[in-house]
Order: sequence, then C-alpha cells, then structure tokens
Amino acid sequence: MSILIGLTFFFITYYMLFVFPTWWVRIVRVETPLGLNKTVLQLSDLHVERLRVSPERLKKFINRECIDYIFLTGDYLDETWALPKLEAYLKVLEESNIPVFAVLGNHDYRLPDIAYLKTLFRNYHIFLLENETVSLDGFTLMGIDPYKKEWKRFIQNHTAQPFNERLIILCHDPNCFEHIIFNYDLGLAGHFHGKQLNIPFLFKLKPMGPFAKKGIYTGKHQLTTGKLYISNGLGQTKWNIRFLVRSEMTIHIV
Repeated sequence: MSILIGLTFFFITYYMLFVFPTWWVRIVRVETPLGLNKTVLQLSDLHVERLRVSPERLKKFINRECIDYIFLTGDYLDETWALPKLEAYLKVLEESNIPVFAVLGNHDYRLPDIAYLKTLFRNYHIFLLENETVSLDGFTLMGIDPYKKEWKRFIQNHTAQPFNERLIILCHDPNCFEHIIFNYDLGLAGHFHGKQLNIPFLFKLKPMGPFAKKGIYTGKHQLTTGKLYISNGLGQTKWNIRFLVRSEMTIHIV
C-alpha cells in the first residue's frame, strides 16, 4: 500500500511540475505603442510532435480575440511524418481569415525536403518571408532567415535604406538581431523556449549564442537598434516537458 501511495505521489508531482506547464498556456499581452492600432498574435516554436495544445483549443482562442495579423516565428516540426499534424493547425489559421506571415526556424531545416513545408504554407495561404519585406497597413514587415547564406547580405542591403514607416522584424533566432545595425520598431523571435527547463546555468551547459549568454532569452528587451520580444513558444523540443516555464501565446498591441 505504501508503495502505491509513493508511486501516486511521484506521478502527480511529476505531472504538475513537468507536464502541466506544457498544457497550461500563458497568454502574454505586450503593449508596444507604435500608433498602428493593430493586434498581432505571435505563435512560436509549435514543434507539433510535442505539442499539447490542440487545434480546436487554438481555434477557440483566436475566435475570442480581435486579431489583425498572425505572425509565426519558426520551428513547426522536425520530421516529415508530422506534416499532417501541422496541417490541422494551419487549417485553423486559414479558416480564421486573418493574414498570416511566417519565418522558418532551425528545426524546420531538419526535414529531408523543406519544400514540403513550403508547399503546405502556400496551400493554406501563409506568406513565408525568406529574407524579404512586405508593406502592410502602415508598417513594413521584414522576415529574416538566418539559415540561408544570403541573410547577412540582405541585412547589409537595407542598412543604407531608411524605412519611411514603422518596421517590424520576424526572425526565429534572437541572436540574429545582434547583426542588425539599422533601426527597427519591434523584433519578434522565439527559439529559446524560455529555457524550457528553467534551471540555473542551463545556457552555460548548453550554449545558445551571445544573447542567451547575456540573459536575453525571454520576454521584452530594449536593444540599441530597437525593441525585441522573445516568446517562450507553444511546443517542446526533445522532451515533451517544461519546468518553471509555461507554454505561451503572445498578443502584441501595436
């Protein structure tokens, strides 16, 4: 009997500490007054192989909010078998009739052929930005893909071209913002998962670049060239657990 009680206590404790944070989504509302009067939903790091938020739950959340744009900041899946699972989420986004813009993440490039993912985005009317800009209602949206060779040249080409309107930048890896030397109004990124396992010195044991080393791995930061927001992400990588950091969906009021 004591063994059964001990095992029950262990599993309940494990669930509450490591599993529940992946299901108990934190809705973060960030105000960055750019004068655009727009509401943006940022979804990052879905990692659909290890995602406990269902498409139905995402749909209910989107329908509750008054959203003008949806921005996806990379890492959707690792393996080809998960494409049908990702498709269910993309269908929710398409049915919302909200314009969706996306950049790719490092995990997406682990696919044997990333063309399948790009085709899926096109089929569901998701605009993939691969080192390019698009002019929207009152602002320019830039998508940076640091996993392509030409990304630094793309940044350099825009250094001497000042933007005449507000500039929002999407990039999966926050470290790429260290290379941006022109001014922008808001940068959105993911990648770090808020550590996922929020233990001290994690990024010393597992280096994740200069920003993580400086403690810039979650939330809002003021950099020299602009404001940066780093999402904790919605899904998990490697293990489908989190510790002292919840999954996140972010509403940006700009």
